Amino acid sequence: MAVLVVLLAAMLFVGAASAATFDVNLMPNETIYHDGQKVQINMTWTSAIDPTNMSYVNQSVNVSYGGSESSFGEWINAVSNATFSAKYGVSEIMFVNNTAFTENNVFSDITGLSTISINVVRDLSTTGGDAFVYETIYVGEDVKQLTLRNNESGLVNSIPVKDGFVELLESSVGGKYGEYKIADTDTTVNIWYPELTLVAYLAGTTDSIDGQIVGKLEEVSFYVEAPKVAASGIDATVTIWFTTTVGGKTSIYGDDYANKGPLTQARQLMGASAAGDTIAAGTYTAYAEFQTPKSFKDYADKSNTITFTVQSTSLSITAAQDSVVRSNPFSVTISGVANEEYKVYITNPENEAGKNPTLQPGQSGYKGTTAEGYYIFETDASGKRTVQFNTNSTTEDKTFTIKVEETGEDPDWDEVKIKVEKGAVTIKASGDGSYYIGSEITLSGT
Repeated sequence: MAVLVVLLAAMLFVGAASAATFDVNLMPNETIYHDGQKVQINMTWTSAIDPTNMSYVNQSVNVSYGGSESSFGEWINAVSNATFSAKYGVSEIMFVNNTAFTENNVFSDITGLSTISINVVRDLSTTGGDAFVYETIYVGEDVKQLTLRNNESGLVNSIPVKDGFVELLESSVGGKYGEYKIADTDTTVNIWYPELTLVAYLAGTTDSIDGQIVGKLEEVSFYVEAPKVAASGIDATVTIWFTTTVGGKTSIYGDDYANKGPLTQARQLMGASAAGDTIAAGTYTAYAEFQTPKSFKDYADKSNTITFTVQSTSLSITAAQDSVVRSNPFSVTISGVANEEYKVYITNPENEAGKNPTLQPGQSGYKGTTAEGYYIFETDASGKRTVQFNTNSTTEDKTFTIKVEETGEDPDWDEVKIKVEKGAVTIKASGDGSYYIGSEITLSGT
């Protein structure tokens, strides 16, 4: 795995330098991780220096390591294992520590600065590996460029390197991704865009909720796909944002999906939860964005957007029409929980079977008929199922009630009424009923 490099950017102190304490602002990862533990650094400046001669003084460091405080003691005085560069014209100072971040080897610094920020930069100078647009990496002090070549066309792209650092701007990469060679070495860096995809399924299924209806009590599994970022060891984190029915923005959908990660799998489960009764029914959208590294959060594209409708958990049944002339079919639609079985039946049938509407055979979602005569239908991933009934010339002309009911104890239910009519046969001739031989007579009717 690539070694972490530490880059410090600072503003020069204005006025008389004196001892001061600074809370370090960690960027882009917000924290430094050592052996998997979160490390927060507070620096205490012991004395001032003259920045023109770059002299160094001892500084003490208190570190909160894994939740408990300890001390690294005094930082090293010399610039051993480090590269120093100062550009006073733009008030920028950088340090690079080319060794692992350990208790015995911490980068040194100078005093007399008003603010400090630490940027954790990966050192790919010897190991190579995957890097990403918007990331800054260290590739070696003497390296002047990274080059992407093609066996057929030769040089495809060249990215300049300054003082060992290369800031992978979108403009410098120019959409030309692939294996870049670190000039004058055998080491290569694969440069990619930090792509991010959000997918969501009904929990325990592969049924996407995108464009579908989800019950408030139905669990949804939210996944993020970022295979190259996950394999790079950056330990990126993401937040899933939900836009509510009134345009609000929240990371909560039953559970909180803020700052999830780190990403270590090509398709990683961020969590599974149901909306719950506190969320209003209606249409929602969701997308994911990086939280760390900070450069990804600030500049990388957000994921795709998925849209879904959260509905009340109440069961309902509706009819496509209120009445039908017999010998014609009619249909009713169930709305309930996704992939759930429900009973469908006529509550007021005629004693003679031939006088009742009959179920269209071979319908999707039909699971069978119970001994009591209940038709069992399973809803689809959106929680819906359409059921067709047929009528014929012997069907009783009356209003039938179609009921849907849950299969468990104390069931929820709903019903709808359909009127079956005999229909009518009429005929009428045009005119007043008196005609001459050879006249044309128009007949009309139903």
